[in-house]
Amino acid sequence: MTSRCYDDGFGATLELQEIDGVLYPYYNVDLPSQLSNIRDMHVRKDDVILCTYPKAGTHWMWEVLTMLVNRTSTYSHYMKRTAMLETVDLHLLQKEPSPRVLNTHLLPHALPEMTWSSGCHVVVCHRNPKDISVSLYNMARQLSRSSFRSAFEGTYHGYARLFLNGTAPHGSWFDYVRAWETKRRELPRNQVYVSSYEVMTREPVEETARLASFLGLNVPDSLCRDIAQACSFDNLKEACLQKVGAPTFWKPGSSGIFRKGKVGDWKNWMSDDLSAAFDNAVTSRLHDIDNDFIYEL
Repeated sequence: MTSRCYDDGFGATLELQEIDGVLYPYYNVDLPSQLSNIRDMHVRKDDVILCTYPKAGTHWMWEVLTMLVNRTSTYSHYMKRTAMLETVDLHLLQKEPSPRVLNTHLLPHALPEMTWSSGCHVVVCHRNPKDISVSLYNMARQLSRSSFRSAFEGTYHGYARLFLNGTAPHGSWFDYVRAWETKRRELPRNQVYVSSYEVMTREPVEETARLASFLGLNVPDSLCRDIAQACSFDNLKEACLQKVGAPTFWKPGSSGIFRKGKVGDWKNWMSDDLSAAFDNAVTSRLHDIDNDFIYEL
């Protein structure tokens, strides 16, 4: 493990750790050991593993999937953090009853080796990079640096520069999208489902039904409607205030995990030049990826 401190070009820095060539934030675990243990972890056939880049709707999608596999629109008592591979006690996780809905920001090669042979379902959820960069920045600046070393105290313009350079928590968003698209092409269609934050926003009931179908669950349309309603931004934000496992590393007065939940908020943060820089980066680095990113609804 190597500690890296990246300058945003405007006087602020972002501290990350590099492990085997990949950048990670400073979680409150011995991450090199955790990553090794994750690789050796036993995966069950009925596990669901949710894979997202940070701020791509992980909490939202995890709650939807948890409700689906339990066939209820009742909220879990816990935050998704209690089932996040990078942070959870893996020994305790192995004692959890099936079906488990796990979640992670890891690249495909860092997942448990059994993932691909177990027959479990993998759900990948993407989000457009402009909104992700804004959401990541707003989270990073609300973190307490005394309790989370990868907090950030600079401007959005500086953070966007770090993001475009791939020097962000969990590394390059571009590399993440490419890695998962490459893996998806290698696997049977019934093992990986690719969704997006924007489609879930635009078609919450329909996408919930499609997820149920992918998981092989025979659930009524009424349950999909109830889940979509329960997991609307305002409802889920309120419910998560009562959950066990909520992070405690926020500055006083911070909005926490849930900020706006909007598609297209990047327009309130980006100059035309910066927006064009993101467009050019997507075109040049993901030109062969079959994924049309949605930037506004």
